[in-house]
Amino acid sequence: MEEIVIAGIAGRLPESDNLQEFWDNLIQGVDLVTEDDRRWKPGLYGLPARNGKLKEINKFDASFFGVHPKQAHTMDPQLRLLLEVSYEAIVDGGINPSDLRGTKTGVWVGVSGSEAGEAFSRDPEELLGYSMTGCQRAMFANRISYFFDFKGPSLAIDTACSSSLLALENAYKAIYHGQCDAAIVGGVNLLLKPNTSVQFMKLGMLSPDGTCKSFDASGNGYCRSEAACAVLVTKKSMAKRVYATILNAGSNTDGYKEQGVTFPSGEVQQQLLNSLYKEAGIPTNEVEYVEAHGTGTKVILSLEHGVWAPNLHYKNPNPDIPALQDGRIQVVSKPIPVKGGIVGINSFGFGGSNVHVILRPNKKKLSSTESSLPLPRLVQVCGRTQEAVEALIEKSRNLASDASLVNLLNSISGIPPSAMPYRGYTLVGTESDVKEIQQSQTTGRPLWNGDTMERDGP
Repeated sequence: MEEIVIAGIAGRLPESDNLQEFWDNLIQGVDLVTEDDRRWKPGLYGLPARNGKLKEINKFDASFFGVHPKQAHTMDPQLRLLLEVSYEAIVDGGINPSDLRGTKTGVWVGVSGSEAGEAFSRDPEELLGYSMTGCQRAMFANRISYFFDFKGPSLAIDTACSSSLLALENAYKAIYHGQCDAAIVGGVNLLLKPNTSVQFMKLGMLSPDGTCKSFDASGNGYCRSEAACAVLVTKKSMAKRVYATILNAGSNTDGYKEQGVTFPSGEVQQQLLNSLYKEAGIPTNEVEYVEAHGTGTKVILSLEHGVWAPNLHYKNPNPDIPALQDGRIQVVSKPIPVKGGIVGINSFGFGGSNVHVILRPNKKKLSSTESSLPLPRLVQVCGRTQEAVEALIEKSRNLASDASLVNLLNSISGIPPSAMPYRGYTLVGTESDVKEIQQSQTTGRPLWNGDTMERDGP
C-alpha cells in the first residue's frame, strides 16, 4: 500500500493571519487569548472575559470563489474561511488547483455548528433561501467540492471537539481503501454569539479566568477559541512536499458510562491507542511526542521547524497524573528539539467520540546543491494583485538557497489568469535584481492566420 502523507497546510488562528505568524507567536510564548469586545462585551452573562479570536472575519473575495453577492452576504463566515484555507493548503502543497479539477478528490470538514445560520434565519419574513445554501453544515464540504470540481466523497462531520481529527481519520481511510486519491480535510470554529459559551459555562467546563492550564495542578477548565485550518492529504507519489506520513488512524466511542455521557472513559481511550499501535506494528517506546487533546496543527508546525513549541501556563504537575510525578512523561514547557520519533495525536469529543492519529515526521535531507552556494534560478510567480506578486518575488529572493521552495513557486505559477491575473519573474541566486511584473490578459490572445493575411492583404 502506497504511503499517505500530509502534503499541504494552511490556516487562520487567534491573532495569526497565517501559519507562519502563528508559529512565531507559539515559539515566542505569546498568549493569544485576549480580553476585548470583538465578539461581545467581556464578562457578558458571567462568561470568562478572555477567549481566542481571529483577527479578521469580515472580508471575502466573493468573485474569486464564484459566489454571488447575495449568497456572500448570507454565507457563514466559517464557510468563507474554509474556502480560503482550502485553496491555500492546495497551493502550499505546490499543486495548481486547476490540475485537480474533475479528480477523485474528497472533502471532509469538521464543524459543530453555524451560529451565523441561526442569526440569518431569525425572521421568516426576511428569508431568501441563501442562508440555507450558505450556512447548512453539509455545504461546508459540498461548496468546496463544487468550487474546485472535486468528484470524491464530500461531507461534514460533527463529533464535537474531535470533529476535525475524525475528518482526517475518515479521509485517510478513504484514500487507503481507494475511494479517492487525495483529500482536503478542514476544521473551523467561530465564536459569533455568546449562547454556546454560556451553555459550556453552565456545564462547568469553562475556565473562569479563560486560561487552559493543561497538566497543571491549577487546571480549572478550558478556554474557547476560534480557528480555521485545512490540510491536503495525498498518496505520496502525488505529493510535491511532505510534512508527515500518516501511519495509522482510528476511532471508537465510550458507549454507556454510569457517570454520564460527557464523562471521558480512559479505559476505552486506552483500548483505541493499543489497537492502533499494535495494528501498525509500532512499539510504544518509539513514540516521542503525544498531543494529548488537539487537532495536530501545532504538531505539524513543530515537525516542520524541528522544535516542539512550548505549552503556556504549566507550572506545577497535576498530582492526579502519576506519570508526571515519576518522570515517565514530560510536559513541553520550553522549546526543545524534535528528535524525529513517532508522534501521536489524540482528540476526544465530549460525547465520547475518541480519535487517534499516528504520524511519522518527514526526514529532510539537503541535497548537495542546496547545501552549497545557490545556483542562479528562474522563479515564476502569479498573483491576484501586483502587491501579491511583489511579495512572492521578495520571499523567493530571501530563500534563494531553498531549491524546493523555488520549485513549488514555479509549480503554481500557471494558475489561470482569470484567477491570478498578475504574472512576474525574477532570477534568484545571483546579484542581478532583474524582475518583471505584468497584468496578463484574461481572454485568449488573437491568433494570426496566414491564409487570411495572404487573401486579404495588398
